[in-house]
Amino acid sequence: MAEKWVDVKGYEGIYLVSSKGEIKQVKTGRILKATYRKQSGCYVYGLQDKNGNWKQVQKHIVLADSFNNEQEFRNLKNEKWAAVSDDVQVSSYGRLRTKRKTYDKKNCSFCKYRLLTPSDNGKGYLSVKNSTGKGTSYVHRLVATAFIPNPKNLPEVNHKDGNKSNNKVSNLEWISRKGNTKHALDTGLMPSGVKNWNANLNDEQVRLIYEAYHAGVSSTVIMKAFGITRHCVLDIANKKRYKSSLSKFL
Repeated sequence: MAEKWVDVKGYEGIYLVSSKGEIKQVKTGRILKATYRKQSGCYVYGLQDKNGNWKQVQKHIVLADSFNNEQEFRNLKNEKWAAVSDDVQVSSYGRLRTKRKTYDKKNCSFCKYRLLTPSDNGKGYLSVKNSTGKGTSYVHRLVATAFIPNPKNLPEVNHKDGNKSNNKVSNLEWISRKGNTKHALDTGLMPSGVKNWNANLNDEQVRLIYEAYHAGVSSTVIMKAFGITRHCVLDIANKKRYKSSLSKFL
């Protein structure tokens, strides 16, 4: 295939770049020499703009942008996207992407979107930083808000299969606080207590028992879920036992 020369994007009339990756000055016709940067693993050129300012540019980025070598973003089957902010979108599969170019060094191409990697909050829920840089947003709430109607204005989002990292729209539903807590009891934590007043419970179980009782879940349901007595449930609900565990979230 014959070599093709085009203007370097952003340096039109000053430099030309060839389809083989060479750059030359328009005025002198001089071919520039690229420098390999071991740290970034790519070749760079030093270019001077019309105002006399110098900048190092990476070879694969110059080729991708100047020849407009765009790759389509790869969607999953039947994946749909909705805007979360001006530059972030969430998908029906629970994926997040931002409107920032991603470059492929090997193919000297770019994609208009970049996938974001959510963080685990330590309890299994995936979250991302807000575009303002202040606070975080939970992925399951972003998906539910974007794709699931909530005519009753229910306050919480439930993972139907109990897997907090499965944020596909088909696995989510809007739910009441009581319903969400009861679902967690039914499918989430396995009881580690024994059927006596001195049952040993971890911090997460104590939190769930307290929240379940105050969300309106009956003490009978809580007893069966954790294998503990009614006295234990009531003492936790009234902050008489496991005070150190309760102090961590109250």
